[in-house]
Amino acid sequence: MRRLVISLANASSITIPVNATSGSVNYNRTEQPVHQQPTLTNSITGVSGGNFEKLEASGTTTTTVTDGPIDTPP
Repeated sequence: MRRLVISLANASSITIPVNATSGSVNYNRTEQPVHQQPTLTNSITGVSGGNFEKLEASGTTTTTVTDGPIDTPP
């Protein structure tokens, strides 16, 4: 069995080790005006390894980060 490597459009990759169920990638936040929520868009450009019989990787993932004060009741 081999690790699974997922290549992303921004030249990053996610490696999922043998016997693991997840992997991760870090992003640097870009400066945005205070009133806008940052949106990160990326896509999978390829996969390798993992010894899967048939693995299809397509689509775009969009993650919206909400960062601000937590409303607490008075």
